[in-house]
Amino acid sequence: MKELMNLNSPIIKILGRTTDLFLLNILFLVTSIPIITIGASLVSLNTSWQKILKDNDEGIVRSYFTCFKKNFVQATISWLVILLMTVLFLIDFYLFEQQTAQIRAIGLGVLFPFVLALLLLFLLLFSYLGRYEDTIARSVKNCFLIAVQNGKQILFLLSFNIAVIYFSLSSPERLLTSIYFYTFGGFSVISLINNLTFRKIYLKVEKNFFQLQG
Repeated sequence: MKELMNLNSPIIKILGRTTDLFLLNILFLVTSIPIITIGASLVSLNTSWQKILKDNDEGIVRSYFTCFKKNFVQATISWLVILLMTVLFLIDFYLFEQQTAQIRAIGLGVLFPFVLALLLLFLLLFSYLGRYEDTIARSVKNCFLIAVQNGKQILFLLSFNIAVIYFSLSSPERLLTSIYFYTFGGFSVISLINNLTFRKIYLKVEKNFFQLQG
């Protein structure tokens, strides 16, 4: 029983991480309600998981809102630009769908790499902004450089998140299931999985950076 109640026991750690997961999901949902604040919420969610994975999880709520406030301007501008580009791509997709088969195939083929690039930027940028202090332009540039240098991890991130998006939107039944999933911890679960990969990427990037500096 003493071992069970030990704060360093595996069961206590699992319970603690489960609590963190649900707490972060609630914080993300609450701070994302205005829609315009989703960018800052994503930065805070990703940064919180990066700290937890480093075993630096003291004061999760305070840390979340500190990060939210600190990165609000950059994250909001980035989010609105990405949202605008997403809307434009959706309009393009709709217009191409109305064309003949040949034009549709060409148009969608041209559009596809831009959509992938936007998804990649969406995944990396709101993690990068919380970890490093940089301008938006340099952050975008560095995100794409990081992507080029970490092909395997980026391929996993894209494949995993595309699968999540597809499952969430592919049918009314799956959409309903996804709503329950995201409401009760889903956003936090997905962020954790992504940040396990982000952590490997950033450790590699920082190691190479310090080697160059040395």
